[in-house]
Amino acid sequence: MHCSQFLRLSLLPGLFCAVLAADSISPVYVSLGPNPFGSPNYAAYTANAQAAVLAGGGNIGDFNASPTAYNTITNASIPDMLVDGNFANWRGVANPAPPFDTELGTVAFFSVVITGNGTNNLSLSQITFTQGDTDLVAPNYFGNPAYGGTPGGSYASSTYSSDHVGVLADGTLITSGAATQMVDKIILTSFSLAFDASFYPDAGQQQIDEAVADLNTLGTFAVNVCFQDAAASLNSCGSLNVAPTPEPGTFVLIAPVFAAFALIYWRRTRVASLG
Repeated sequence: MHCSQFLRLSLLPGLFCAVLAADSISPVYVSLGPNPFGSPNYAAYTANAQAAVLAGGGNIGDFNASPTAYNTITNASIPDMLVDGNFANWRGVANPAPPFDTELGTVAFFSVVITGNGTNNLSLSQITFTQGDTDLVAPNYFGNPAYGGTPGGSYASSTYSSDHVGVLADGTLITSGAATQMVDKIILTSFSLAFDASFYPDAGQQQIDEAVADLNTLGTFAVNVCFQDAAASLNSCGSLNVAPTPEPGTFVLIAPVFAAFALIYWRRTRVASLG
């Protein structure tokens, strides 16, 4: 299952905790990447993300030069987390120059690696998540059902996939099949959050500018995402700080109507979670 939540906010305060247990869980690594919905570079980004988080969160390439690069971050701006499926755009710029000219926006990804304590004794079905944010204008927007968000969920109804990868003890990669299949290790790189600008009036750069101007009213906030290995009582959290960006334009929306424009996207199976 893949969960991409494209709402009006996203961030998580730099929180990481791991409870000692037989299994182990990595820190939650945060990065910017291409929109999973329609990006021709998503698969290449995912491959780099998996290699990077397995190596401890190091960088692969330069995200400022290529949409396939993987760079860990702790801070982002509103345009860094903006998508619009109506035209090419990248980090708040409409019709960007190559190699970004085929992209449909950027999102924040939260990735984690969970390792079992024995031979193939871990399954995707036992992984859960929680998430929320510190925004005060639309309180806990991503985690609040009133705004179309969810406070948490489970991968139990999901399946293994190219961005929910299981690894067997002999190194075989599991990229399909039921979440109950036992594996040695799980690599999750698909959990993503972004703002969707497509509901705003006008088109192109003007539509993006309208969305950014409105979202700037949120001020600075953080979104928290935590993954849990329920069977081993393990928990690991990550955070991203999101700040407003000066942008011309009129506030076309106000916080009380954010809910009308909330949209949750999931790349694969829709479930009662967002992983």
